[in-house]
Amino acid sequence: MNKNHIKNIGILAIINSNLADGLLVGLVPLLAYEISNNVFYISLMSLIRPISLLCCGIIISSMLNKYSNKFLLRSSFIFRIITITVFIIISLKQFSLISLTLFAFFFYFSELIIDSITSTLPRKLFSLNEKNELEKTNADIQLSNSISNDLIGPTLAGLLISLHIFANFYIMIMLLIISLYLITKIDIIFIDNKSSTTDKKTTPRIKFNSKLKQLFKLSTMLSFYFGMYGAIFIIHARSEVNASPFEFGILLALFSVGCIVHRIFPNIIKTPSQYQIVQALILIMISTLISINAHHIITLCFSQLIAGYGFMKWLIEESNFKLLHSNIDILEYLNAKFRMWESILFSLGAITSGLLLSYYPNMTTRNIYIIIFLLELLILSPLTIIFAKNSINGLKDKNNAE
Repeated sequence: MNKNHIKNIGILAIINSNLADGLLVGLVPLLAYEISNNVFYISLMSLIRPISLLCCGIIISSMLNKYSNKFLLRSSFIFRIITITVFIIISLKQFSLISLTLFAFFFYFSELIIDSITSTLPRKLFSLNEKNELEKTNADIQLSNSISNDLIGPTLAGLLISLHIFANFYIMIMLLIISLYLITKIDIIFIDNKSSTTDKKTTPRIKFNSKLKQLFKLSTMLSFYFGMYGAIFIIHARSEVNASPFEFGILLALFSVGCIVHRIFPNIIKTPSQYQIVQALILIMISTLISINAHHIITLCFSQLIAGYGFMKWLIEESNFKLLHSNIDILEYLNAKFRMWESILFSLGAITSGLLLSYYPNMTTRNIYIIIFLLELLILSPLTIIFAKNSINGLKDKNNAE
């Protein structure tokens, strides 16, 4: 089986898995509202995912060290299928918030394991000498994550629940079975390949080199700002721009369209490779600036397109840097730590926007957009430029773990 065939099977498995995640993201708030008819409970349910990822993140290092990637991938998919089946059986008589909360917690728990391992696929397939293929595969994975998890999944969840209360769960089981089948066809590449110097009886203590530390700070800060942005975007679009439900759906879709445009035209503005991440931040800042003065749906459409393009560029540059500048022995741990804290900071950003609007009556969405823009300009911009300058040599640092 050649590399391209393995890559295509792997990406298809990732798409199906992320689509199942996206269905649950859209389904949980809908079910919570149907069960409780209380907006407060919907807000509480939004905390399940970051809490679950945090709990998994605490023990994932020991799990990755104790078990092979192949075993963890297979068992995670099987665990998810069993979790859905048990929830369906329990809910046949009546849905409850307790069972929904427990189900979502355990389903999201395995998300971090699957994502941290499958995101190493480019490095498992291609060496550092095959940089173009490695980066192209990574771009395909990042795009598929965004489309299936953030756009198609949540949108499809609303449609399916209107057809049958359990329709989403049946589709999720089917998607996960397909992913499990596809992974078993290629999971030979996920056989544990840690160096012989790694002590299997102890959990390795991961230490970032200076470049990875800088990238970690930048990515978590940006996640916090995007959490703030995402929370007020809904309010801004619906209450201040007066977007209809249909128009709001278009706005959400345009973010993913921006991601797709980046995949087709990744370098509309020619920029040296080490400054691509700076260009990504500039585009995100332009999007924020447009949103500050967006009083019409058309203006907000442009903002979403630019935000999607810039965010996809940032994600790809971030993951490319990790793939190219970290030791493959710790890549799964690295991905898990980034994913966990980015998710947590995104949720905290959303909560921060909500608190600002709730406790400060004179605070408007425009004020929060201004706050986000100033944080990006005064804090994130100089740090990103420093990071880019320090990364010019592009040398691989081999001292990623001790």
